[in-house]
Amino acid sequence: MKRLILSILILVNSICIPAYACGPYYPYGDEVRFNLLNPRSFNLNDYSLFNYTANIYSYNYDNDDYQINADGYKSGLQANLLLWQKRCQGKPSLDDIHEAVYTKDQITADIKDENSFIQYLSVNKDIEAIKYLNFAKQCEPFNSILDDPWERREVVKIPKREQLIKQAESEIKRLKDEDLKCRYAFLAIRLAYYNGDSEIIQRLYKAVYEKSKTQNIVYYWSTYFYCLTLEDDTYKNYLLAQVFVNAPDKRFVVCQNTDRKIPIEDVLEKAANAQEKSWIELLYAVRNPAKGLDVLQKIYTQSPNFDGLDFLLLREVSKLEDWICTPYYTELGPALHYGEYSFGWNDDPSKDNANIMLQRIEEDRKYARQVMDFINKADFKKVHDPALWQTAKVYLLFMAGDYASVLNEIHSPYLKTLNPEGLAFIAKLEALTLTANQKPNEAVILPSVKTALMKYDTDSRFIFAVGRELEFKNNTTDAALLYSKKNKKGEEYPDWDWDNGIYWRTKLRHCTLYADFYTGYFFYMDAQYTPEQVEKLISDIKANASKQDAFSKWKYGRITSKIDRLYDLLGTKYMRQDELNNALQAFKAVNDTLWNSSVYPYKEYLAANPFYTNFYNEHSKTAADTVSYNKYELVAKILEYLKKAENPQNPDRDYYYFLVGNAYFNMTQYGNSWLMKRYYWTGNATPTLLEDDDDYFGCLHAQKYYQKAHETAKNKKFAALCLRMAGRCEKYNIAYQYSLTLSTNDYSEKEINRRLNKNKYYKQLAREYPDDYDDLISNCESFTAYFQARK
Repeated sequence: MKRLILSILILVNSICIPAYACGPYYPYGDEVRFNLLNPRSFNLNDYSLFNYTANIYSYNYDNDDYQINADGYKSGLQANLLLWQKRCQGKPSLDDIHEAVYTKDQITADIKDENSFIQYLSVNKDIEAIKYLNFAKQCEPFNSILDDPWERREVVKIPKREQLIKQAESEIKRLKDEDLKCRYAFLAIRLAYYNGDSEIIQRLYKAVYEKSKTQNIVYYWSTYFYCLTLEDDTYKNYLLAQVFVNAPDKRFVVCQNTDRKIPIEDVLEKAANAQEKSWIELLYAVRNPAKGLDVLQKIYTQSPNFDGLDFLLLREVSKLEDWICTPYYTELGPALHYGEYSFGWNDDPSKDNANIMLQRIEEDRKYARQVMDFINKADFKKVHDPALWQTAKVYLLFMAGDYASVLNEIHSPYLKTLNPEGLAFIAKLEALTLTANQKPNEAVILPSVKTALMKYDTDSRFIFAVGRELEFKNNTTDAALLYSKKNKKGEEYPDWDWDNGIYWRTKLRHCTLYADFYTGYFFYMDAQYTPEQVEKLISDIKANASKQDAFSKWKYGRITSKIDRLYDLLGTKYMRQDELNNALQAFKAVNDTLWNSSVYPYKEYLAANPFYTNFYNEHSKTAADTVSYNKYELVAKILEYLKKAENPQNPDRDYYYFLVGNAYFNMTQYGNSWLMKRYYWTGNATPTLLEDDDDYFGCLHAQKYYQKAHETAKNKKFAALCLRMAGRCEKYNIAYQYSLTLSTNDYSEKEINRRLNKNKYYKQLAREYPDDYDDLISNCESFTAYFQARK
């Protein structure tokens, strides 16, 4: 199991998942979204369903407490509790009221009851309230739509509901207590809704609520059900906007029942005042994925102290965070693609996507400045939460790239009123700004940034972002060290980091794994870093890992034990450059425990003889595989054979050139030792954009040494065999070059013959060794005979 992930990726060419029909997994939506600003840093939990997200709603199905406010209640429920508390002169606690209203099965008048709410009602002989509460508990089981036994999906009229509705109507007529009349009306209206009786809903609503001047939570609950009976969709949207603002617990269903095909201008005409216009603007804007500055400006003019305006501003900042920071830090498109914002985030190979991405980021930075200008003109004394507005301002300054202004504004007194999570965001933003504000080639981890990194080391996005800023300033060493801190998976899968929620690509879109994105530092370095950058990282670790200060212990804590793996990476990179001596020195520094590790697959994927191949053998074991080499041993043996091959006095030069050719062939996509140059293999020869792609997929080095073997051969049959092997390399090279120009490969007989005729070595073989051509091309058993002919 310890190599499960890597083994699966090596052996499986494609994975089928529902989101992508059939094909490899690729992160999308909120998985790729980069965000540091948590909306929960502000007291806007009532709006949390509508936080910016690539999903329809931002709802945590594992936690139904998404709308809990600072007092520990959902606001709609708390509003009801406060109404009861007001009825009792403010004396009972909200917890006791909650217990009596929502927990107890039955309430009995008892002046000695430990519950202060029940005790108050009993002492003050508020028997009508107790009677109502018990009646409400009787109604509760019938507040749902029940299907009939025949599953016709129709509303079933329940006799008990009808009885309860009549009982409620009787109480409404009898009572003079306006509060209880409204409550009985709500119960009856809700029962009528589930009974499918719109006539009762409209009659009761008009009789009780249209005459009442009280507009409390019970009124808005009833208004919601009344809206569902209306045929005038414009008027319905108008009323739903009022419910949306004043009954937070109904916001989800209000949004579901709002007809967005109705033009907002038609609904606004029904508004009685500026406040109602703001409510309508909010209802239409809470799920808007596009730019919303115009709505912010309208609502600020109408109702600057409206908490809905705060929420929309926060949502606008979250949009910009996604549009700017996600591509800036990850090289992936924003989490949410829509309309004009879909353009430029695709991966059409005919377009310069990196350049398009930069253009789009700059366009969004300009928009961030526009939103910031709006905030600068606002009077913070009039807004609902000045700390939120100041937070938005400094984050927009950061996203606009005005780091000097961020460092000036970040110490505003407004920000000192933020909750601990909000203060943590400001501290992280300051650390990011200080890092980004340094000059290229001079960036370091500043003392205050060190403190922030250690304090918030569970925030992978923050650590990653600081690392990216350092990398952008050419400090690739500290960047890699910070990337290594992200990986929390442990030793079982040490190079994979699926659980940190961060995916990113290289600027050139290297595809060194099964796709072009990365989740951990090692494979990213494999794609992006130069040998010199890896060497610099290793030197830094060796020089500083033993330091005892707190930050050094934190910084080098994980990567110190990976020094052998880094030397392996360095050697592998030199192999891609065909720098054999440098590769040998790097591999020599690797402890043998790595080559024999049960965590890494070296023994498994280097368990074949790299100096043997034939016309058709590729990854399968053969009878010749009686020996195997680790990376160091293989490079040493290649250098040994090359020295012999290049010695003019050696009579066996052709033999050693041939063996070296075999080794280079086996280190390509088609051989048994591909792990010498790659950490991932797939049957699809997907270009990686690494520097040796032409050789890895086109067998150029192997071809060169087979040519040298042919040139130095003294035996005719062996010389013919050398051309046959060079032709095998050329076959792959032709196919590879062909694949670069077409999206699908052509395996037709016509195309196969075309490629055969294009193969210069096969032509040479036919011309120089006509008697051997058919045997070497058509007879798969001829390899051994021709190879042994040399003896």
